[in-house]
Amino acid sequence: MEKAANYLIKGNQLKREGKWEEAIVSYRRAIEINPNSAWSHHNLGEALVKIGILDEGIISYRRAIEVNPKSAWSYYELAEIFATKGEFDAAIPNYRRACELESNFQVFSDGLEKAIEHSGDKGQTFFEQAKTHFANRLWQETIVSCRQAIEMGVEDYECYRILAWSLKKRRQWNKAIAAYYKLIELNPTDSDGYYWLGDILRRQGKLEEAIAVSQQGLEKLPENEVLAARLKQFIEEQKTHPKETAKHCFNLGMQLVENKKFEEAILYYEKLLRWQPLVGPKFKQCMRFGIALVQAGKVARIIETYHKVFQKKIENLDDYYPLMIRLANTDLITEAVRFFRELPKPQIQKIEPVTENNNSSKYDAIWNWFNQTQSSEFNLEIDLDKLEFEAEEIQQHFQNQALNFLILHLLTPEDKVLLEKWGISLEYTRLIKQENNSLENIYINCFNDDLSSPRRRTQLHPQRNFNCWHVINNPIEFPQTIAEFNYMYALDPMTGKVLRSNQSFFIGDCLIFYRFVGKEVFYIAVGSFTGEKVSLYFPKLKLVICYNEGHANPKNYHNLATYIVTYFEDVNEYLNNSDRRKLTSLIGFVRNLGHYFWQDLNGVYYLSKNHLLEKIDYFTVGPCEYLEFASVFPEIPANKILKLEETSEAKMFQFFLKKNSFCFRVTYNFITNNYTENIRRVALDKCSPEFTQNLTDIKENQKVYPLIWVNLRNHNKSWISQVKGYANIVNKLREDYPNIGIVFDGWIDCQNIFNKIINRLNPEIKVYNTLGCPLYESIVWGNYIDAYIAIVGSGLVITSWLNDKPGVAYANRGHLKQKNFWSKVKEKAIEPDFLDFDDVTNAGGGGWCNFQLDWQVIYQKMFNILATKK
Repeated sequence: MEKAANYLIKGNQLKREGKWEEAIVSYRRAIEINPNSAWSHHNLGEALVKIGILDEGIISYRRAIEVNPKSAWSYYELAEIFATKGEFDAAIPNYRRACELESNFQVFSDGLEKAIEHSGDKGQTFFEQAKTHFANRLWQETIVSCRQAIEMGVEDYECYRILAWSLKKRRQWNKAIAAYYKLIELNPTDSDGYYWLGDILRRQGKLEEAIAVSQQGLEKLPENEVLAARLKQFIEEQKTHPKETAKHCFNLGMQLVENKKFEEAILYYEKLLRWQPLVGPKFKQCMRFGIALVQAGKVARIIETYHKVFQKKIENLDDYYPLMIRLANTDLITEAVRFFRELPKPQIQKIEPVTENNNSSKYDAIWNWFNQTQSSEFNLEIDLDKLEFEAEEIQQHFQNQALNFLILHLLTPEDKVLLEKWGISLEYTRLIKQENNSLENIYINCFNDDLSSPRRRTQLHPQRNFNCWHVINNPIEFPQTIAEFNYMYALDPMTGKVLRSNQSFFIGDCLIFYRFVGKEVFYIAVGSFTGEKVSLYFPKLKLVICYNEGHANPKNYHNLATYIVTYFEDVNEYLNNSDRRKLTSLIGFVRNLGHYFWQDLNGVYYLSKNHLLEKIDYFTVGPCEYLEFASVFPEIPANKILKLEETSEAKMFQFFLKKNSFCFRVTYNFITNNYTENIRRVALDKCSPEFTQNLTDIKENQKVYPLIWVNLRNHNKSWISQVKGYANIVNKLREDYPNIGIVFDGWIDCQNIFNKIINRLNPEIKVYNTLGCPLYESIVWGNYIDAYIAIVGSGLVITSWLNDKPGVAYANRGHLKQKNFWSKVKEKAIEPDFLDFDDVTNAGGGGWCNFQLDWQVIYQKMFNILATKK
């Protein structure tokens, strides 16, 4: 029987070979067999566009979206067609939907910005940006864009709706009140506007105003039962609550605690919980008050008070969380654990049974056995010795199985019904994602039989929080817990119970699956350059819950099943191995020089600062070892360092099983001067004496000044006119600096660019070609230069982070946004002088597109830098 997957695979191969017409035939056949294959429609659209049949391409992409409405790439490609045709009004909503589905792909936001720019409405530009930020829960960014839209004359009800909600989420209460008043002025029948305005006013102690707003809403919406119930509640509260301020409750309550009148104090604490939002000074008062009562031994009464106020409802879990964390922060870990154990738990009456497939194969039988909660002896009549020889068949089998992907921040009402059906708590799913040192300590002590001696993670040098980029703002804490306590801890999203696991499965590309046994077996997938939790996978339910769409890739989850079944003998032995797991730190599996220095080596340096290196059994260095790991950490014994050269993902998977490894990857996002000094020392030690003497001679004897680093790039994200542009910049600088020297940096593929630039330079300019030289030599060159011109990327890492030199940073528009965090993650950084967005014109779409700019912009910035150094 013909399989659609075979035609899809064949079409993909033809596409890679550039045989577009043949690929179209293959994709059409795949669709005939299986019209519900989103990828077949998507790839057909791509092939049609390549041969210029745009209208049919539009139809194909729209069909792909119908089949899979959560495919950001289908929306993006559809938008690209409309943009190509100059139909920007049609392109904008599709770009925006792509951005909503996946916020981490710069190419999507670049496309949206370009389309809006061509549409010519500045106010609408900011409004569209606000919608994108709002969809991705970026509250502060939403506020800024909404304000800009309003300043440009946007008077849209929807604009004020998302502005008001974002202000509420940021707890900017007075501004939120003003926005909600404007919202109900523009749309007097918005029930949510009245509801939330009344709620905020009540929280602010303005009950009379809250009552008036609710009455106004009921005049417009007399049948609204929610507003009627809210009004009744406000009126009852007005009758029973004396007119006391939060400050009065706090001061009087703390005085009662001091006088050991605890029951009276608890009454005031209850009032504070009921009336006040946990924000600013009021938040601090509420936390101080609660901690004081707990320190007085009243943790049980505090728990009772929380249950009374928040009714032990799971939707109020966020209201319990802050005090629990503050207790652990205050070293009241035992009390924090007790508080944690009393958190509202999921109340699932009956979970809908899973429909089993009676036609499942032997591969499914193995996979299902592995994912059962009750351990039992493997007694299936299967020849396990042959499985490894059936690897391709196993892979094909699992690739043909459908998985249900949900994106946590984009859940539809239907998605939430599905989660409820399977008994998965949305609140606990969100809590699993949280990274917090105190939360880790609570988890650890849930397995401590002697809470009179609570266990604590080492914090000689704590992780650092940022406020510059949501991807790195919160550090990833759980890997340190693995290093120190031999387990990863997490919550069961079905029961709220704390679980722990020492079972890891590495499937390549820095992606690790951790297996947990709770009410059901589930996996936490960890990946990205940050090492963060990216998804939860429930094999029995064929369900994946992603924390962002970037990891909604079926291949990763199919590979997990494929490798476990293919190497089942090794997996089974690993599972039943009673020996202590070998703690294995992973380094050098991310194919990026910048992330090797920023996260990988820096993560091990973080372990070193906290005196945790000795706890690690192995440091496994992958194929992306840009600077020798052993040289950077000579204190690590050679027998603890394993080298894993370039090999298949399947063999990597098997390698760690046979080593009985519990794999993890520690990342650290703050670059200290001690760390970079060590990197420079290692690089210098690797250079020959002749090399370093040559550099010294250039600076001291030849009197070269200034020595300018010029970063060349060829393969992508490159300046289209860099040959002419760099030649003009350097020749112009020589007019003021006759003894200038230029260090040309880049990969060896830039040799032709270098040759063309040299032919345009004044022959008296001293030129040093370092293309393709060892990285350690480039790092040392970076320490000798006076300034640099570098593309945002590897070259900028060497000159800016590792060597603290001043210079000019440029790139396409997408990468220029790295200015927001670049200098904040480096101790005492010299901030690069980034080009502005308006200085650059992207040539095409995508985050890695080439670009154009006026060379004089870079020249002027470099001239100013050198002028300040004189």
